[in-house]
Amino acid sequence: METYAASVTPIDYKIRLGYLKDAIKSLPITLGTDFAGVVSEVSSDVKDFKIGDEVYGNALILGGGSGSLAEMTAANIANTALKPKTLDFVESAALPLAGALAGRGSNSKLTLPSLPLDRKALNGRRVRWEIKPGSKSVRPSFNSLT
Repeated sequence: METYAASVTPIDYKIRLGYLKDAIKSLPITLGTDFAGVVSEVSSDVKDFKIGDEVYGNALILGGGSGSLAEMTAANIANTALKPKTLDFVESAALPLAGALAGRGSNSKLTLPSLPLDRKALNGRRVRWEIKPGSKSVRPSFNSLT
């Protein structure tokens, strides 16, 4: 996959400082866990993606994957998805780890309200999702960017 954007996460920081050296299969490695980009090559058994698809995901460098802080990233299809059309590559690259952690904010499944997430519909406002402890629902809170 051709990497268009990558995010630096706390995992990258910990790897760089040597805290996770026992978890890394081989050194040296390229840092970078979360990415967004365009599929440039697929193996013959991959049916979910095709060349030219815009995708985002996690490179799984602790599992032996290639890091995303490079021009090209080898990505596992289990940790890759089509990029949301309403987000650009930079925004999409920021989603995988942060989104996974936000989803774990509750011990049970969350019900997300239907909400337009494109910039035009938000009209210059930022959305903050509020999760109350013990709640099964999420409530959007709008804040002005100005």
